[in-house]
Amino acid sequence: MITLNVPFIVDELARQEIVVGGFLLATGLLFMLMGLRLSRMLVALSYGVIGFVLGCSVPAPDEARIAAGMITALGLAGASVCVVRPAVAVLAGSWAGFVTFLLVSRLAAVDDPIALAVGGVVFLAAASITYVMLQEIIALVTSLEGTLLFLGGLIILMNQSPVFWTHMRNLLVSNAVFGPFLVLAGTVIGYYTQVAEQQKKSAGRSG
Repeated sequence: MITLNVPFIVDELARQEIVVGGFLLATGLLFMLMGLRLSRMLVALSYGVIGFVLGCSVPAPDEARIAAGMITALGLAGASVCVVRPAVAVLAGSWAGFVTFLLVSRLAAVDDPIALAVGGVVFLAAASITYVMLQEIIALVTSLEGTLLFLGGLIILMNQSPVFWTHMRNLLVSNAVFGPFLVLAGTVIGYYTQVAEQQKKSAGRSG
């Protein structure tokens, strides 16, 4: 069964340098608060990261994998700038399908093929909705990605205090609700902040 190894991810993040934590915090806030304003750049950045990870996963020597990662990152980022709406649709569908797959496989305890099928249906639904509610979907996706980046930076900074980090790590790893609640709360805050700002701009133009 495909699972998300939360303890491994948390521990790997915690071991990073504090400079990386500060960078992730700042980038996360940028995504959460400026997603609609900088949508082209942030969507391209998302695809750049995806492309780099995919390229580096190729079985080859380190230099070749890094080169493949850079080429794939530039290719996907460039393509997303040229076709923004389809790029956002695929990005939103991928996140929705991935989250659905995790929830179905964990909560419903079904086999991976069934969970993948449900995730595929949700992918198509989310991608389709993007063509009707582009601005809202951009706000939602960038808020989700920003929240994950922000929490990653927060984990690195919290690890600077071993006593405090011990309690926080236990909550993140052992409590099945705490981590998802933080992600949901950050996503909702970022989404409504962006949408409210967009509505104020629209009202100002119409007025």
